[in-house]
Amino acid sequence: MKIDHDFGYFLDLNKMASIANYEDESAALLKLMLIHEDFLRVVIENLRPDGSEKYNSIRSYKYFASKLSAAVLLGLPVSLADAMAELNTIRNKYAHKIEYVITNEEVDKLAESIKNIKLEEINHGGYVHQVVEPILKDGIYAIALMKELPPDLEENRIRICKLVTSAHCMCLLGAFWLINTLHVKGKLKLSKA
Repeated sequence: MKIDHDFGYFLDLNKMASIANYEDESAALLKLMLIHEDFLRVVIENLRPDGSEKYNSIRSYKYFASKLSAAVLLGLPVSLADAMAELNTIRNKYAHKIEYVITNEEVDKLAESIKNIKLEEINHGGYVHQVVEPILKDGIYAIALMKELPPDLEENRIRICKLVTSAHCMCLLGAFWLINTLHVKGKLKLSKA
């Protein structure tokens, strides 16, 4: 089966894995935030009420926080929004402090925030339980990218991989939440692959 909605990008680790090869943490973080902002656009466009097109100013929203707030008001789980806000907090430090250097503690805190997301919030329709549960149990270490890191990888590259994997987990959980939400609302569009 094929999902006929505009969010397949967020289900594909290969499309995010190239960011793990970046040398610069700030460049990787900026790219990940663009992906998250686009995810929020997808949530809003898929869940806004029919007939509300002229009131949908999501394309003109300038800030991540306003997009995140709109998505939460449309049902995005607060625990997932909290994790996404944590990533945005790190991005804001880069944007507003010239000498800022990300710490291992910040990246580990972000990675741990994945485990605070609730299974019943993501999988409220019971549609993808077997995929969601390992991510919520093991966090970023449920993802192949983290399992297969070379033991001699430089510290900044490990941080980048953790950032990428954390962002990918959030996108996966968000996409699965959206699949469940659309399924419960009778709006999930599927076709034969």
